[in-house]
Amino acid sequence: MHSLMIVDDEPIVLRAISHLIESSCPEVQVVAKTGNGTEAVSLALRVKPDIIFMDIELAGVNGLEAITEIKKTLPETVFIIISAYDNFQYAQKSIALGVVDYLLKPVAKDDLIAILTKAITRLEEQRGKTREQMELKEKLQRMRPFLEEDLFFSLLYPSLGMHPLLEYPQLLDLRITFGQTIGVYAADCKHLADNFGQYKQMVKSRLHEAKDVLFSPLIGRTALILIGYDSLPKNQIQTWQEMNESLRDTLHLDMGIILGGIGEGFEGMIQSFKELRQSTQLHSYPPGVYCLGELPKATKQDFSIPWLIEQEFFEAVKSGQKELAGIIFMDLYRVVKVALEGDLQSQKDYFYGIIAVLLRLFYENASNESKQSLNGSTFIQKLNPIQDANELEFVLEEIINQITTEIMSKGTPEKNPEIRAAIEYLIQNYDKEITLADVAAAAAISPNYLSKLFKEYRNQTVMDFLERIRIEKALKLLKDSNYSIKEIALQIGYRDPNYFSKVFKKVTNLPPTAVRS
Repeated sequence: MHSLMIVDDEPIVLRAISHLIESSCPEVQVVAKTGNGTEAVSLALRVKPDIIFMDIELAGVNGLEAITEIKKTLPETVFIIISAYDNFQYAQKSIALGVVDYLLKPVAKDDLIAILTKAITRLEEQRGKTREQMELKEKLQRMRPFLEEDLFFSLLYPSLGMHPLLEYPQLLDLRITFGQTIGVYAADCKHLADNFGQYKQMVKSRLHEAKDVLFSPLIGRTALILIGYDSLPKNQIQTWQEMNESLRDTLHLDMGIILGGIGEGFEGMIQSFKELRQSTQLHSYPPGVYCLGELPKATKQDFSIPWLIEQEFFEAVKSGQKELAGIIFMDLYRVVKVALEGDLQSQKDYFYGIIAVLLRLFYENASNESKQSLNGSTFIQKLNPIQDANELEFVLEEIINQITTEIMSKGTPEKNPEIRAAIEYLIQNYDKEITLADVAAAAAISPNYLSKLFKEYRNQTVMDFLERIRIEKALKLLKDSNYSIKEIALQIGYRDPNYFSKVFKKVTNLPPTAVRS
């Protein structure tokens, strides 16, 4: 049943239309009638009719003004103008207001029923769109925690994200003027993990100037926060100092909090994240609040190197390059060990984060049954009691090998069809001389667009990816064959053995002879 309101200053017209509707349109109910424009507005807001027949020349406000007011509160109400005036300006304004039709008096019965049918169709279409929008909004709300987590993984490890970075503002409905990243470093990562839900609630409730607050999953001792603002926040140091005291007093959390820079829009948020992550990755901060540019002197180290090695490691894992992943991981382990020398617990906390990312990569593509084969708590139980650096290295190598083997056995399919076609071509032709144009032709797109896609989805160039395919093949040949280094170089597409050795050293941080020995 659809509700109808009739607005006309002629009582005979009100009675005639009302009678016609009641006798010929059983699916429509007349819920209100008036001949006054001002009263029409108040009546409409009270009874909320689906359809309104509106005269123009009325006492009080005219019909067009009444429509304007009513639409502010009832945007989905459908309007039909019935007027004795064939006025072009009236017709123009009616079109601008989105009325269904403009009828001139006197109106024939058939015309009135036809236009009412048209109005009902418009109403159902609008309701259908509204339902679709609501369902989509509800779906996005259910997906939001997963999308937020995926955004952080896309920022941390671009090749592991489900979407290109610049799609997330739309997916998460982020409409921000300024963006910032906050780094939170817990003295006790287990205690933070146990109280993570309460920690997020407390932080969010105290950031009164924030429009959007997104929390990363806990990675080792680190929890990152992305914050969007409509205007620049005030008294940040004081706000976070009070927040830190409250977290300590309420949840007994001792944390170092680093305030990243504030930039414009989502791009500024990304830049703030990169600066913070590259500058603070491995350090354990004493409790307190610090601005990124004013960290204690002892903490001012360049941590961009382990982050870059992480990118290469996860890319090798995702690409199924097991030998290369093993070599890169040991390089990563050496860098972390030197940076955190003597602090075995911090080393373990760091690698808890690496294991968590690997498990996420595994769970993305594993069946429910195969997910049971890897349990994160089992790995934590293996690492927790270790008190010796050499034992930690051995156990970590064993765990990483187990997880990467499982990931590679399930595969991590490339979702973008053009990149998938390019990768298939590279795998099949890595031993030949290949140009970017050759690969683009195989993917049926331009070289520039292919380069752009690889940067967005894989965070590397096409030729970098080809290098890693070749080095993976070289690692297997060095371990499993007696071919000379010159012969191996020729087999994987390098005509110059010296250049091959140079590329091998760049990718693995080792000369080919070291792997063979």
